Amino acid sequence: MKQSETQNALYAAEVKEQQAARAETLGRYEEAASRLNEALRLKESELGPNAAAVAETHFALGRLDLLQKSYPAAEEQFKKAQTMLEAAYYPEHAKVGPVVEHLAECYLAQGRLEEAEPLLKKALEIHQKTSRADRPDILHVTGRLIHLYEKTGKWTDAEALLKKAVTAADTPWGPVEDFLYDQAITFQELGKNEDAEKSFKRSVDAYRQRAKWRGLEQVLRAYADFLKKLGRTQESDQLVAEAESLAGNIGSQTGLS
Repeated sequence: MKQSETQNALYAAEVKEQQAARAETLGRYEEAASRLNEALRLKESELGPNAAAVAETHFALGRLDLLQKSYPAAEEQFKKAQTMLEAAYYPEHAKVGPVVEHLAECYLAQGRLEEAEPLLKKALEIHQKTSRADRPDILHVTGRLIHLYEKTGKWTDAEALLKKAVTAADTPWGPVEDFLYDQAITFQELGKNEDAEKSFKRSVDAYRQRAKWRGLEQVLRAYADFLKKLGRTQESDQLVAEAESLAGNIGSQTGLS
């Protein structure tokens, strides 16, 4: 086929993918899948079944399946995309990271934590090699891995990762408050009460500063429970009262987050 014809076919595939993205935004998932499959056929015809561009369409189909909670189908698409991208580039290429991350999300959604853990670690390693430590992609994967450690009781691993995360996320954009909250819970589980209280206080201050009221309510209640276990009932009751007041304000005013 002539070069111009190939370019036309690839342009048509790109248009199909744009149409799919719009349909997905509108919740028309069946239409989105149809457009992506049309794009896939065009790309495979012009570039061959193992091209990197073909892998990216498999990835898009996997994301669509994941959105619809079609986990086996999503897993198949992500694995195809990962294998093809690793062959087209190399295993730690920047384009492999998001695919591995989404495969981990697929496992997490099914409660397959042991399978998700190494994938999150791999995604984090890839992102760290290609992005700054405060980039949203790194912070998102870091948060997911920390929550996995918390669910599986790997508090020492969580502590080590949180130390890095708090430093990286302590910017005007955050989300240092979320990591400080996780750090407080982790210190509490490890019996490091003094460190836990410091992190609770820093988290409360950070939530206030960023006007994240629902998060503030949640951390106030957790902090109150922590103090109650230490026998500091009066301080605990004060925090509970503040949380209750905040909850009432959130419920009565729209726009509070």
